[in-house]
Amino acid sequence: MAVLKHIKSRNANYSDALEYLLFQHDEKSGKVLYDDLCRKLLREEYYIDGLNCEPMAFDVECKRTNANFHKNQKQKDTKSHHYIISFDPNLRPPLWKSLDDAKAEIEYGLGKCDILKISDNEVEFLFGTTDYDKGAALLKEKYNIPLILITLGKDGSRAYYKDMKVEAAPFLQEKTIETTGAGDTFCASSLNYVLEHGLDNLTEENLKELLTFANAAASLITTRKGALRVMSTKEEVLDFMKSRGC
Repeated sequence: MAVLKHIKSRNANYSDALEYLLFQHDEKSGKVLYDDLCRKLLREEYYIDGLNCEPMAFDVECKRTNANFHKNQKQKDTKSHHYIISFDPNLRPPLWKSLDDAKAEIEYGLGKCDILKISDNEVEFLFGTTDYDKGAALLKEKYNIPLILITLGKDGSRAYYKDMKVEAAPFLQEKTIETTGAGDTFCASSLNYVLEHGLDNLTEENLKELLTFANAAASLITTRKGALRVMSTKEEVLDFMKSRGC
């Protein structure tokens, strides 16, 4: 599950955490440090836009910062800060003691998220249907999720938002090596689009752009071994889309 926030629209409740990221603090007392002129000392290793950490450790750093300020420990806390919560079930049956346990945990996430990225086989697992329009309708009816994204493998992807349904064709590859990371790349690309455009007033054109870019990025990752460290840049994805006439 991912939690997103526009830094530019931070509110007063977020200021303490932001100050911790920007300025040096005494590690024992937790108080901000000042120079001889009583100016707060900026951290050399931190930037306004994020944490100084390896991508694989980002979630740990977020948890530590939230725990330090007793922030966002419950779902209702994150909602009070106007966060957008996304969820990808990422079902892996061998990792669960029972599929009943898996379903229960997935249903918990479904009840908390604003953006759902879900695969065709996960819709089948939850609702026993390959009618994905029906699956999306059931998800919306039961969980009231604002944006539902369904990945369909070789058949592309779909977005369900308000009363809209938008589809985008896949970028089929002849050079596919492995599919590891394709779903994560699709999800990350989609979340980046929402961060740039918001979630409140998306149009059919927006949804088409979101899906097309995410499909292209996911396609590219299948031609490379690995996942996170070989993920394409935005420019690479746009060049790839251009080569396919998009």
